[in-house]
Amino acid sequence: MEEIFLKSYYADEDMYVFVHFRGEDAIRQIELTTAFKRFMSEDSPFDGDSMLYDQDFSDLTLDERSSFITEEEFNEIWNNR
Repeated sequence: MEEIFLKSYYADEDMYVFVHFRGEDAIRQIELTTAFKRFMSEDSPFDGDSMLYDQDFSDLTLDERSSFITEEEFNEIWNNR
């Protein structure tokens, strides 16, 4: 099953969102702002008022705010809690 790592920036919230997909399903997610870091996973899908992305990867509309990143880039943030 394909592993996909995505980084998106949301200017209106000044927030970066990192999502790790396995196939169509999000299995890990990070929300990063200057005020907080939130970590969600299949085992723990909620952190504060945030929730693990629950739509299929193919439902995403990717634009200039989004880019594919490496597993290493994702894990560097994931492991730096």
